[in-house]
Formats: sequence, structure tokens, C-alpha cells
Amino acid sequence: MALLPDPGWRDVADVLILSYLAHRLILLARGTRAPQVLLALAALWALWHVARHAGLELTAWFLGALNALAPVALIVVFRDEIRDVLVRSSPLRLLAGRPTRAGAIDLPAVAEAAFRLAASRTGALLAFEGRDRLDKLAREGTRVDARFSVPLVESLFAKGSPVHDGAALVRGGRIDRVGTFLPLSTRDGLPAAFGTRHRAAVGLSERCDAVVLVVSEERGEVALARDGRVEPIASPEELERALDASPRVEAGAEAHRGRAPRLVSSAAGFLLTTLAVATLWALYDRQQVARRTVTASVNFRGLPESLELIDPPEAIDLQLRGKRTLIDGLSPDRVTISVDLSGAERGGRYAIERGDMAVELPVGVEWSRADPGLSVRLGERVELTLPVRPRLEGRPPPGFAFTPPRVEPATVTVRVPRGMEGRLEAVETRPIDVGELALDAATREATVEVPLELGRIATRPAAGSADTVRVTVGTRPAAAPDDPEAAP
Repeated sequence: MALLPDPGWRDVADVLILSYLAHRLILLARGTRAPQVLLALAALWALWHVARHAGLELTAWFLGALNALAPVALIVVFRDEIRDVLVRSSPLRLLAGRPTRAGAIDLPAVAEAAFRLAASRTGALLAFEGRDRLDKLAREGTRVDARFSVPLVESLFAKGSPVHDGAALVRGGRIDRVGTFLPLSTRDGLPAAFGTRHRAAVGLSERCDAVVLVVSEERGEVALARDGRVEPIASPEELERALDASPRVEAGAEAHRGRAPRLVSSAAGFLLTTLAVATLWALYDRQQVARRTVTASVNFRGLPESLELIDPPEAIDLQLRGKRTLIDGLSPDRVTISVDLSGAERGGRYAIERGDMAVELPVGVEWSRADPGLSVRLGERVELTLPVRPRLEGRPPPGFAFTPPRVEPATVTVRVPRGMEGRLEAVETRPIDVGELALDAATREATVEVPLELGRIATRPAAGSADTVRVTVGTRPAAAPDDPEAAP
């Protein structure tokens, strides 16, 4: 059975914290090139794993080197985005606020501003940044970082304004820079009526995914440039629809959506992120699996009455598998093995199967196999009546000697495997420390009840026979050195 991840509360906290941070980063990255770049890196990482497991050493080495350079590449590629996020957003907003998305703008305000400028024959050029950064394409300009509004746009492009002839760069729903110069298109075949503003709009849309709104000063017309094409716009409603349909300026509808739909969308995104992080955690958790062989004590149960174990093993080697932190710190004392012998029917070698073994292990650890060929030797039981031999330890008090101990009962009947009859002459008791006995002052005797030393399983009392006996130990004065009784 494959080892399944067994998450604890720390693992759940790990997944939730990482899911939240990943969700926040995804919200910040929407509308940028980050998703495509991250997908490419994920594909590169997957190819590296495939090459490594397929034994393609050179390919795996090359892809591994690229993966090692990936963090540096991410910083280089997204240096502008990282700078903007750190400069324009507070840490609290990054963790808890609602990130401003690229293109999050009031589309009715854009349409109203464009057609009011067209009605007054005021030329204008507004570039809506998409996933591609415009810092290298939109040269110069003045940083304003202002909220988009109709009065602001009209004042920026008024004929007396010092930034009238430049373009306004719209980023994240705000007017980021004004008076910027866009690259002109050098393509042949453009209409002769296109002036500098139209050529700049086409030139920028040819080089990136920006959407450029252009208002003609001579004709009072509104047009939209994207992907190197210019589309004339006849009404404010048509402009709103065109911008709303563009994936690069997608938050016009977002700005007007209710709170409930936004919460549902955010919750769904967080759940998907959590699912992805949990999958990564499961893959990571499997890589942390360790194996270890431990020697654990074993006890046997369910042995049929007609059979007896002969020289059973006291311990069994088990191969364990689990989380590295659990396996490395596991003490063999925490592993207990119980073997069920109820399936044995006759004497001889009995092979122990996996189903016969019950192994108690800490949560998160499982055992994969025991010693190959594990078996025990069984024999048919016979009954023997044997004398009981007390085991006395210690010395009598000074000036005294032991009298022969008395045992009740003097004999016991035990059951042993057939073939062991000649190896047993008596059944001993557990050790009795006579130095610890409290002797009666009058009789100089002490009686104790002591268990029989029957061994672990090799011998056991027969039905109705005692497994403990009463031993009476007495002392008598020791004979003097010149006493004839003391002579050997």
C-alpha cells in the first residue's frame, strides 16, 4: 500500500499560508507577462523531472542549469514590475488590500473624454498598457500618477497645454505619464490621412500589446489602434464595447461589478490556488519519505491448544517507511509486533504471512516488509509433571544456615512441545532474595508466593495446574566449628 500524506495542523497551516501568498501574487500579476513566464518555467521544471527519471543525463543537466538560473531571470525580466509594486504599494496593501489590476479603469469616463475631445477638435493620444511594459517604448514624459478623469484628460490635451502633443500612458487604471513620445510606424500602405498621432498609435501597437486611443485634431474622429490595425469608433457606446472586449483593458466591467460577484470570483481563485498548493505539498511530502529498518520485540497470540512454540524469536526486523522527521527520531520501543498463530494446524515450520502480523506504529509511519522467509517452529504439546525447584539468592543471617525449603505444591503439570521432554528435569521459581525476607521470630521461617519461571512460551502450565507456588524458607543456628555435625 502506498504511503499517503498524513497532514498535521502544521502542514495545513503551511498550505493555507502559502496559498494566500500565492493568491495575492496572482492578483498582482494579472494583466502582466508573469503568467506566461511562470507557465514556461513550470514546463521547464516538468521537462527536467522527466529527463532525470528517464535517465537522459545530459538533457537533465542542461535543464537543471536553466532551473538554477530561473530566479535570477525572473528578477531581470520583472524588475520594472517589482519596482512599481514596491514603490506604489504598501506592505499592508500587498497582503490584504485589493490589488489594482492593469486596465482597471472607468470605461464610460474614457468614452466621454474621447468624444468630448473629438467634438472640440482637440487631438489626443492615450496608450493603455497591457502585459508588455511601455517604459522602453514610451520615451520621456512627465510622471503624474493621477486617477483617470474627464476634466484631467481635457486639461492635459488642451491646445495650450505643454504636454498637448505627447501621449498619455495609462497604467493600472491611472494616468501614469504624460507628454511621452511613441515610436512611429514605418510600414508602407498606411492611409495618407494618417498624421503623426495615428502613425504613433500604429507604431506602438505593432511593437507591443498596448491598446492606443487616438483622437484626430483635423477631422474630430476617434479610433482605436491594436495589433497594428486602426479601427474607427463611431460612438461612445461602441468605444466602451471595444475596450471592454479587449483582454488587455478588461477591468472596465470589473470596476462596475458588484461586491458579491467580486467576492465569489476571489473565493474561487483562492480555492483553485489552495488546490494547486496542496498538490505541490503532496508531491513534496512524498519526496520527504525515508526508510529505516528497526528490530522490534514480538509477541505471539492465538496459538491452538494442541500446539506449542519451539524457540520462538524474541524480535523481528521490520522495514519502516514514513516522513523523514518521524523515521529519524523513532525509537524501536515504540514499535510493537503481534503475530497471530491461529491459522497453524500442525507442528513443523509455520510461515508467517503479512496478514498474520499486527504492527503498532506512530501516525505517519507504516511498515513495508519484515524479514523474508520469516517462520516459527511449532510442535505438538505433551503434558509433564515436574518437581518445583526454588531459586534462592542471598545469604542467611550471621550464625544461621538455611533449612531445606518447602514448596506447595511440590509438583506442577506443564505442557511442552513433543521432543522436549528429556530437556526438562524441573520447573524453577522466579529468584527469591532471602536477605529481604522477614523471618518469624519464633519459627525463624518466612513463606512467600512466587511465580514459576515457565519461559516465554516454550512451557506453560496445563489446564488446572498452578502457575505460582508457596515457598517456605527457614533457618537454624549454624553448627560450631568443633561440632562433630559440622564435619564434612
